[in-house]
Amino acid sequence: MKTCIAFLKKKDYGFTLIEGVLAVLIIGVGLIGVLSIFGGATSRSLNADQVSVAQNLAEEKIETIIANKANANYTTVVNNINTGNYNDGPIFTIYTRTVTRSFINVPASPDGNSTDDFSSVSGSDTGYALVTVTVSFNNGNNSVMLKTLLSNW
Repeated sequence: MKTCIAFLKKKDYGFTLIEGVLAVLIIGVGLIGVLSIFGGATSRSLNADQVSVAQNLAEEKIETIIANKANANYTTVVNNINTGNYNDGPIFTIYTRTVTRSFINVPASPDGNSTDDFSSVSGSDTGYALVTVTVSFNNGNNSVMLKTLLSNW
């Protein structure tokens, strides 16, 4: 009976090799899950930054065109809108800004109220010009498009 009590009082300190390996394995699996969340968040954050820069580049071009109309007349501004693709310098090498201009038909109804949605394109200047600025990035996989309507009035 004396041996049995001595065995129960004996305390084992430390842990076995199997317990250590299992602890490292469990912690490793948990860390892999946490690190994958950070990787996805980082890529989504980068995409949001790129969209923000593209939005700012499109707004800048639209505002430049509107400011030119305020400083000159409609015909001069509309005729001097350079349509095409633009690379915006060494800082913005992944962005391509495209500007297009089209004239819009606005048929007047008999009572003088126009109900056109400004989607009917005309071949000649009608007094309304639709300016579209598209900024593409990531090799054209993503883009931001802004439109504004310039009028002769």
